Amino acid sequence: MVSVDMHKMFFYKLKYYLLLIILCSSFHLNANGPDNIITKEQYYTGTVEVNSFEESKWKEIVKDIDYSQRAVVDNDFDNANANNSPNNTGGGSNVGGGSSNNRTWGTGGFSAFFKILLILLVIALLGVVVFKMSGGNAEIVKVRKEEEAISKDGTINLQHVEQNIHKSDMELLIDKSLSQKDYMLSIRLYYLWVIKELSNNKMIKWKRDKTNRDYLREMSDNPNKINFKRLTRIFERVWYGNQTQLSKDDFLHLQSGFTDFIKSIKK
Repeated sequence: MVSVDMHKMFFYKLKYYLLLIILCSSFHLNANGPDNIITKEQYYTGTVEVNSFEESKWKEIVKDIDYSQRAVVDNDFDNANANNSPNNTGGGSNVGGGSSNNRTWGTGGFSAFFKILLILLVIALLGVVVFKMSGGNAEIVKVRKEEEAISKDGTINLQHVEQNIHKSDMELLIDKSLSQKDYMLSIRLYYLWVIKELSNNKMIKWKRDKTNRDYLREMSDNPNKINFKRLTRIFERVWYGNQTQLSKDDFLHLQSGFTDFIKSIKK
């Protein structure tokens, strides 16, 4: 069935995305473990590897540099270091705020970023799932309604169609009845389609227990009342007259009246 295949495809994609998110989550948790986090205290107290260099080359590099602004730069740098020093107890503010003991450096910031990104992806995916399951996937709902109107053996559940006239795909149902050469049922479905379109266009107020006479009274002041009355008589003569032997040629002759009327009122 079409709906079964669509359901399988939807849940297959859902499982794929969930597995992908779980794998990404595991990767980031393992890659950003405690061993890769460097605290500020470790940054200040850690061993610094000193590389040697040739003084003659250094002098050659810096010989043309102007040091006239050096004192200003050095003072600013020293003040910033004094405020951010682990031994500073004078209430100096840290750059960016926060406690120096709780600050982390290195990959810690990247780890937090990826965790937040992962959470946002999960929330977005859940939103898509809720949207799909609550009616966003209108195609699945439509196919499910069609399956309820057409039973497994291919017969049309007319009672279900009459009770769900606005949700029924009349064109599909008529094609089904014509494939079975049930021309009397096709006329019945065409008349239900007329009622549906009149209701959609606010020309009548549809109710399951209303009669054709009720709808005719509601159409008394409508310019389409004459054509609607003619189609009502055709339907009643075919359906209640038990014309089971309605030929294909007779049906085609009557069909144009219904299709023309539907086109004239359909938005």
